[in-house]
Amino acid sequence: MKVLLALILAYTTFQVHLPSYLGIPGVNVINILVAVAFVIIFLVGRRGERLDRPMLAGPMLAYFAAMILATVIAVAARQDNLMDDLTYLKTTLFYPLFYLLFYYGIRTRREVWRLVALGLVLAVLAAGEAWWQAIELGVGIYEESHRAWGPFGENHRSSNLAGLFYAMFVPVFASLLVLQRSSTALRVVAAIALVITLGAVVFTYSRSAYAVTLIALALVAWKRGVGTIAVLALMGMLALPFLPEGATQRVQETQVVDEHGMVRLEESAASRPEIWAGALEMWSRAPMGVGHGRFPEEIGHYSDHAGMDAHNFFVLTLAEAGVFGLLALVWLVARLWRLGRWMTWWSTSDLAAIVTWSFQAMLICIVLGNMFSSFFREGALMGMVWALAGSLERLTQISYEEAMEEAGEAGEPGTDTQDADIGMASSGSTA
Repeated sequence: MKVLLALILAYTTFQVHLPSYLGIPGVNVINILVAVAFVIIFLVGRRGERLDRPMLAGPMLAYFAAMILATVIAVAARQDNLMDDLTYLKTTLFYPLFYLLFYYGIRTRREVWRLVALGLVLAVLAAGEAWWQAIELGVGIYEESHRAWGPFGENHRSSNLAGLFYAMFVPVFASLLVLQRSSTALRVVAAIALVITLGAVVFTYSRSAYAVTLIALALVAWKRGVGTIAVLALMGMLALPFLPEGATQRVQETQVVDEHGMVRLEESAASRPEIWAGALEMWSRAPMGVGHGRFPEEIGHYSDHAGMDAHNFFVLTLAEAGVFGLLALVWLVARLWRLGRWMTWWSTSDLAAIVTWSFQAMLICIVLGNMFSSFFREGALMGMVWALAGSLERLTQISYEEAMEEAGEAGEPGTDTQDADIGMASSGSTA
């Protein structure tokens, strides 16, 4: 089972380079792999131990219900692309299932750490691909077609997605570098991985990824202490002269000077408020939402940006799925955050505490990234997040169970154990 989970994780990250199409409408290789994994879990689970109900089960079901309702609204309005609508819904619901897959598929602490390590290795390999693309395309003056995109697409149109993927791993490697002190070798590896990942962020020339990366580093520095913030700021200033000219050029292009000498936002940045205003008007005319996947088709009726994405997943969800969809999304994200805090609180080792805290920082990166993009449904990005959520939740439960067994064998007083039981009970009832 652990080999299959590892294969799913690797396939999700590098799917663009691997065979995917099976000739079956709406079904690809990764769908089959996940289906096989769930069948194995079901067959083994019937005679294995029973696990606590996952913490995200409730909000995930609510989010699924909201997306299904939004799809029904879309199909009711127009039935000419039913297969496309169903495939779009399948993609939306598919990758969150990684949370359940990894939660129920993992049985031991060692399996968790191996999968976490694999996830970090895959992130570094994906970042290495961005370096390779940057070298091939030429690192220098910024050109739209010379942006690195890693294994997340076929060309520079996937650069923003790649940038957010790399940025969300920055706090993980930075935390392993500056927060843990037990292993010098691990810190050296983390430093190398951090440099590779930061370089990949730079080569995507994604301004939103730059901002998310800076915030991620600030979070780690704040966690480490005030002195680290000062050191980080100094290192940043020293590193500026060594950045590619295209990186600073890309940031400076956020504002342009028109023929009258007036400073204004460049077209991409200026279009976002107009699209968001159009999305709000769209929602005001269709409070239940215009339907799942219908935003690009409808936004042209409310703005001058026909066919455009919302560039904000929360705005997109409100426009397509109404208030119910937005509330379900916010509930899901909030419970993800609560899960991260719970895992950090109940961590039984320094390394587990660092990794689970890093997971919280990853969530902040994801939320910030989706304020200026709509990548919450992208499997290459969120598949890793959902897999880590399920894996780390199992790690926390396994660690807790082992600690309780040791406490019971030692015959310790029950006060702490009872308090711990109360805390663990928040994860849900027995499934």
